[in-house]
Amino acid sequence: MRIKVLSEDFSVKELVDLPLLKEGQYALYRVRKKGIDGVLLQERIAQALGVSPSRVVLPALKDSRAMALQHFSVDSLPRPPRTISGAGFEAELVGFSMRHLSPRDLKGNRFRITVRDLPGEGLRSFREAWGRLIEGGFPNYFDLQRFGSWSSERGFPGKALIKGDWEGVLRFYLLDPLLGDRMKVRAFKAVARKFWGNWPRLKECCPRSNLRSVLTFLCDHPRAFKKAVNLITPRVLSLWLSAYQSYLWNETVSRLLQRAFEEGSVKFTYIELPFQKLTVALGNLPEGLSPQLAGIELPLPTARMKPEGPWVEVLLEVLRAEGLALGNLRAKGLKRAYLGRGKRRLWVWPKDPLWGGEGRDEIYPGKWKATLEFTLPPGTYATMALKVLGALSGLGPVRGGEEVPEGLDGVEGLPGDLDEDGEPAGH
Repeated sequence: MRIKVLSEDFSVKELVDLPLLKEGQYALYRVRKKGIDGVLLQERIAQALGVSPSRVVLPALKDSRAMALQHFSVDSLPRPPRTISGAGFEAELVGFSMRHLSPRDLKGNRFRITVRDLPGEGLRSFREAWGRLIEGGFPNYFDLQRFGSWSSERGFPGKALIKGDWEGVLRFYLLDPLLGDRMKVRAFKAVARKFWGNWPRLKECCPRSNLRSVLTFLCDHPRAFKKAVNLITPRVLSLWLSAYQSYLWNETVSRLLQRAFEEGSVKFTYIELPFQKLTVALGNLPEGLSPQLAGIELPLPTARMKPEGPWVEVLLEVLRAEGLALGNLRAKGLKRAYLGRGKRRLWVWPKDPLWGGEGRDEIYPGKWKATLEFTLPPGTYATMALKVLGALSGLGPVRGGEEVPEGLDGVEGLPGDLDEDGEPAGH
């Protein structure tokens, strides 16, 4: 199974309830984009409008390998243009508001996805698995796109932030290759490995970015690591914290589900991320369990959680394995970044599903393709639904562009933002 082979293979449309007015301080736009990530889209919109990127708010970030119809708001434009365009996007003015758009305005995402490289003998099991996914739903795990800040060498910088390992955080930022680093940053980090601690030398070869601002400070204050960390773009720090928080949520849910499936004699398997195995059911759930799962929302781990109930008991096990306690889950020492609070649905179902047909795959000779359409609520990854579909059909793992997070700034989303599949960070 392969997805996102072509940009048009994966399209997503935001379902929104826009606070439209005929006039207001904030201009609201509908934008179509292709081939660029959400961070770059924000930058190019700002450039086209002649404003700073901070004035452009996209309540959701979308995958660079997807065709997306989404929305953004921008404040205080004297004469908002009816249309704007740039490399990879075009946008049209749809109205005005008295505030910026936010995740609360998003009602879900409608996906149209073409799955390729299917064996002809596997089409029947694929269709059957599609029916089972629609009926039975799937665990609402965070998918790989959430984890662009992970390092194969040292794990999550968000954990280093929580532990107050300030020099370690700077090594993640300036030295360690992260899963979502752009090519120019990877090239710089290869040099940084040779000259760690020689801040003037690193500044000379550093690309123009926040990296250079941090290095400029270190040139004058070589050991002031904590202050240097607080000069890192707050968005990046919040992304890092959010990614580690999501990892803990995933790990706790996976252990809870495995125990429930073992007790109920439900056959299960794992979806494997590079750093984590996630439990998914292969057999039918016991009668009555599915409605029970539908009503469960589990909190994102923070130090402010109430230490009671089976959820927290399993979370404490996960934290002990990480060398942490519940009280450690705070961003102590950071001035402008924090761990978000909120709850996340444990289990979700695709809504309004359509089987868009099947046919010969023009890209992979001798193989087939199938097109699926469905709607997911904010907070749910379409790529995770497809990975579960691959497990149910026996045709997985799913391969393709969904395995590549976007950019140095990651794709996860800040508290108050949404990531590429509509997931509110810290919500």
